[in-house]
Amino acid sequence: MEEINPNSTQKQRRSPDQKHRIQSLWQIWLPLGVVVLLAVGLFSATLIITQSGSMDLGQVQNAVVILMILPLAIIGVLTFIALGLVIFGTSRIFPLVPKLRMISQQLDSISFKITTWSNRLMLPFVLVRGLRNRLTSKKHKQLLD
Repeated sequence: MEEINPNSTQKQRRSPDQKHRIQSLWQIWLPLGVVVLLAVGLFSATLIITQSGSMDLGQVQNAVVILMILPLAIIGVLTFIALGLVIFGTSRIFPLVPKLRMISQQLDSISFKITTWSNRLMLPFVLVRGLRNRLTSKKHKQLLD
């Protein structure tokens, strides 16, 4: 008989569609559900507390405003940290700017030379084609007259 080793069980591979469903659950629907539950809870708590008369409506409003401002404050702090990191990264890259500018100027010069020479090489062909078109249009005019 064959022995089954529990350590050698292979994970079933998930299809991309299944992976997408799992990711959307964790990244979209779960956070959205938590936010909706918190909002419903705050709304219900406000109604219950104000209906029972145990608290003043002003205190509940202050608590709700604080709970609404905290996530925005966290987002603001994270944005401030990201801005600081961008400024730090820019200051680290800034010494490379003269070298990059020199490379850019050299590439611009090469591009200009290539364009100039390609135009010079194509000029005879363009002149011949233009002359041919002019002659054929004169022939058509003479035929039409």
